[in-house]
Amino acid sequence: MVASAFDACIDGIYYNFSEDEAMVTYKNTSYNSYSGVVIIPESVISNDKIYSVTSIGEGAFYKCSGLTSVTIPNSVTNISDGSFASCSSLVSIIIPECVTNIGNYAFSGCASLTSITIPESVTSIGNYAFYKCSGLISVIIPNSVTSIGNEAFYGCSGLTDVTIGGGVTSFGEKVFSECSSLASVTIGDGVTSIGSSAFNNCSSLTSVTIPESVTSIESGAFFNCTSLPSVIIPNSVTSIGNKAFAYCSSLDTITIPDGVTSVGNSVFYLCSSLTSVNIGNSVTSIGYDAFRNCNKLSSVNIPESVTSIGNSAFECCNSLPFIVIPESVTSIGKRAFFECSSLTSINISEGVTSIDDYTFKSCFSLTSIIIPRSVRSIGENVFKNCSGLTNVTIGNGVSSIGKRAFEGCSDLTDVFCYAIIVPQTESDAFYISNIASATLHVPEGSIELYKAESPWSGFGTIVVLKEVNGDLNGDFKTDIADAVSILNIMAEGGDDPAADLNGDGKVDIADFVCVLNLMAEQ
Repeated sequence: MVASAFDACIDGIYYNFSEDEAMVTYKNTSYNSYSGVVIIPESVISNDKIYSVTSIGEGAFYKCSGLTSVTIPNSVTNISDGSFASCSSLVSIIIPECVTNIGNYAFSGCASLTSITIPESVTSIGNYAFYKCSGLISVIIPNSVTSIGNEAFYGCSGLTDVTIGGGVTSFGEKVFSECSSLASVTIGDGVTSIGSSAFNNCSSLTSVTIPESVTSIESGAFFNCTSLPSVIIPNSVTSIGNKAFAYCSSLDTITIPDGVTSVGNSVFYLCSSLTSVNIGNSVTSIGYDAFRNCNKLSSVNIPESVTSIGNSAFECCNSLPFIVIPESVTSIGKRAFFECSSLTSINISEGVTSIDDYTFKSCFSLTSIIIPRSVRSIGENVFKNCSGLTNVTIGNGVSSIGKRAFEGCSDLTDVFCYAIIVPQTESDAFYISNIASATLHVPEGSIELYKAESPWSGFGTIVVLKEVNGDLNGDFKTDIADAVSILNIMAEGGDDPAADLNGDGKVDIADFVCVLNLMAEQ
């Protein structure tokens, strides 16, 4: 038995009545007989009573595949959920000025709909409202709209440009996802958050304007926008979510503003055209895979605010020639610089306490590395296959070296190990690194200990380390940083015996001159 869904049928249109108002509905639960052109009147008369038509009911025209055009009167204020869903032949509809709400799924699947005018009276656009309206070409969302629901324009593959009014404060997840023809987006200055996957897979997007009102760009917001060449992230943004710009293969430069505190996981993953990154001074962490496979990246600054670099953060950035890791960094994740094949120089500052597994594996161009005294452990395969590595300096804080840490470092000529106690070292740490032809430099009092321990005993030559005069910061060289250390000690009125380079019992300008002289002699 098919249930009836209406109170009256007048001129081929079905209605339900409530007090003085009429709502357009359907004939029965098997749906619908509407087709061709439908003109809805402002009012109807039933049983000698006049009813004002104020609403298009839920599912009223659902799956009316023969419906081509609908005229909605100015008396209507609400278009309910699914009102015109799956009306596959609907090409034209005018939403009157009195409508305040476009419900969930209202026009979902109206594949023939080419244009829609949203009036200034509308305040909300529901979830999936225009889902897969593949014929829709352009949309202007007026200033009156304050919210746009999840996937509201998802899969509108014919949509080429969108203007989002200044009244919108937020829009939902995947709101314009899979709009493959979308080329230009202007986001109004009321928006505070760009939702998750908002423009995911908008492969034609070349221009987007993000206003200063935006504080967060959520996960996957511009994922796989392969044509987007540049984007300006305003200073108002404090959060960039995971994969926000991943697979944006045309993106060439990016500046992360000072307000951002963390760079999310995979945020710029496989941005294969990215050449330069400027990270703001408030960022404290760089997430895993953040810049992985950015194979044209040649310049990146890591500010002093950063304390951790995640796993694989710069993996396969094989155009990156050098990197400076600031003293603020205490943690470097696994594979962080794995296969950075152009990396010739890396400065690991004091602060880092461990170097995790595979961190610099297959950095073929790396010729020397200084591991500071703050480091306590070197993980497995850390420098494996760094075939250009000739000089390694290991600070006196290192107590353990993992499996195959220096395997395949075939050009190794000198290892300077400042550890007085021989680090606990796996027997294959220097596997196929030709250490029989290399020289090991160790503290004078420890030389016999190294000669007795494998794999250290395998070095062809083991000699006593030469003291580096004037090295106050433990980086195994005398340079301007040591000169600055002298000045800082003087300014603080300190009495550091290590800084008393001339042995006169005080730290003064004479010691500063000593450092300058030592620098000149190098």
